[in-house]
Amino acid sequence: MNCNASAVLGRVTHRRADVGQMQLVMVLCLSAGLSVTMLLALGMQPSPGPGMPQCTDLSPAPAVSAVKAAPAEPNEVVSSQLPANRVRPVPQVGDVPQPFYLHNRVVFRSVRVTSDGDGMRVSGEILVDFDCDRPPAGSGLETGQIRNLSMQVALYDHATILELERGQVRMPSMAALPLGQPVPGQTASTATRGTVDGFGHAVFDLPALSRPLAPGIYGLTATLSFASQGQVQQEQIKWCSGFWGAEDLGMVDGVRETRDIMSNPELHRRYWRDVVEVARVVRDQAVLVVADTRTKDKVVVRGPERANDRNPPTMMVWTRHLDAIAEQEVYEQQREQVAADRRRGAIDAAEAKRLLDSIRQLSGRGGGPASAAELKLLASHIAARDLLLASLHAFQDQMKFAVWVLADGILRYTGFFSIDQPGLQAWHAIDKNDAAAARESRLKRREGVDAAVLAQRDAAGKLQPPEIWRCYTDFLRCRDDVPDFDPVNFTTRKDGKLVLNVAAWARHRQGQQQKLGKTAEPWFDLIDTSRHFANRLFPALVAEVAGARDQALALGYAYEYSIRTRLQNESREDIDVDWRLSAADDTELARVMDLARVDREAVKTRFDGHIMMARKLCRLEDYRARWGAALRDGKPLPGKATK
Repeated sequence: MNCNASAVLGRVTHRRADVGQMQLVMVLCLSAGLSVTMLLALGMQPSPGPGMPQCTDLSPAPAVSAVKAAPAEPNEVVSSQLPANRVRPVPQVGDVPQPFYLHNRVVFRSVRVTSDGDGMRVSGEILVDFDCDRPPAGSGLETGQIRNLSMQVALYDHATILELERGQVRMPSMAALPLGQPVPGQTASTATRGTVDGFGHAVFDLPALSRPLAPGIYGLTATLSFASQGQVQQEQIKWCSGFWGAEDLGMVDGVRETRDIMSNPELHRRYWRDVVEVARVVRDQAVLVVADTRTKDKVVVRGPERANDRNPPTMMVWTRHLDAIAEQEVYEQQREQVAADRRRGAIDAAEAKRLLDSIRQLSGRGGGPASAAELKLLASHIAARDLLLASLHAFQDQMKFAVWVLADGILRYTGFFSIDQPGLQAWHAIDKNDAAAARESRLKRREGVDAAVLAQRDAAGKLQPPEIWRCYTDFLRCRDDVPDFDPVNFTTRKDGKLVLNVAAWARHRQGQQQKLGKTAEPWFDLIDTSRHFANRLFPALVAEVAGARDQALALGYAYEYSIRTRLQNESREDIDVDWRLSAADDTELARVMDLARVDREAVKTRFDGHIMMARKLCRLEDYRARWGAALRDGKPLPGKATK
């Protein structure tokens, strides 16, 4: 388009300069030999006068970016959609008949996990296969896929400790695991309302979580209970020919004898009772593998379909569709093996044909060979699963390290023994009416420690996490090097008799409790996931560690109770009054008072029991062996967390 000099000077539009000033500038520029193109490059925009063709306005508005913003990344994970041909198994000639068929009656069609940046929400679709196609004449029962079949959808935490196998994290067998711990609030009811691909169809939407799921492996279950269905729906299920089979009577003269269930009223009644009372439910489970989805700014849920090297997956959903593809991949591998055996002469043509026919039949039951797209889908999910499992294993290692620091360091030395040592010495001092003996024994013990013993101790310390070793050496310093634990600090004389200085002991007890709480809190933060996530992983483990902490807190009260009741003949009521007056936290006092009205040995037994169970629940000894091997070999320490 031609825009001559007079047209350019006739009118100038510019958003940030006075029109007259711009005209002057343009005149000067043009007279200096600058072209219109060069003027445009400088940000000056000419427009023609009346009657001239309009020149396109190429300058952007100040508030609008010249580059179109990329669409926001969807914060969701969506499973693949189960194809109809992989829902209903195809019966094959020669199958031993069953009275009824439960397989794939309820399956997840798809599962979606979304996040608003703070929490999570799980929703999806379910396919149900109960086709009422042979109702009795005059029954009035509706034919086709049964409507209003009710189901419960729930999310469970499998709470499994992951294991290594040949250096790789092994995916636990979901079939071998119990349902696990229900995730609080994650249940919903749904029912079939229509049909999709010839199957009953239901949608579900679990309540939104205000925080993300803790890193772990979860089972999302859809359960249809036969007994909980309405009377009409139960009657319809009785007349689904695809559900009912035959009673196997065995082989007679080389021929399999059977009795059809639906055509035999007595068998029909008996096996319906078995369906309701023995089988009871049909269920499907999708597996959610969830890593730590938190970032500095928000919760990010990203599945295999959107993951890359820079942005790895944070979770994935494994459904029956992926199981079906994996099964077809096995059949394909078997075909290849038969072909290889035939080429090298290991089997003849007839045997190869027999094997291939058998594989073809088995493959056909599940919908036939997997497509290239399905195989690609399976490969991406296997790769994502391995990455997520490694991330989960590292997360669990961090929890195990925290349990180790608490069990062998903070709770044992900062907690239990820092109360036990002065309490035990006070007991003996009052019992013997001698507060000086303990100090003399401590000083002699210090003199007996030579350089070789200290060197041996330092060498042992290098094989322990410094977080544990600091607790131990701090305890030794208080026990041996300073008078902090000496009985003179916690006793006084009354009528010539040495008695417990209740106020001094209360100050020491409270000081140790505060120190224990402050030191242990960051490590409890690592094992109690309910502080940062929607659910608590391994609640039994958390309970055992918390139980050990409560026993350490109770020990200070137990020593006072034992000394005052057994050595000083005081009443329980007087002790309770003093405890309430000195307690800094009524809630904590209520928690430990009942634990404290026993002797020291009972508290120690319970403390050791909690520690032993905590170590067992998280398989701490296996972890310590890996930690020690990594330390010896100079490799990164598993689960190492700096606090």
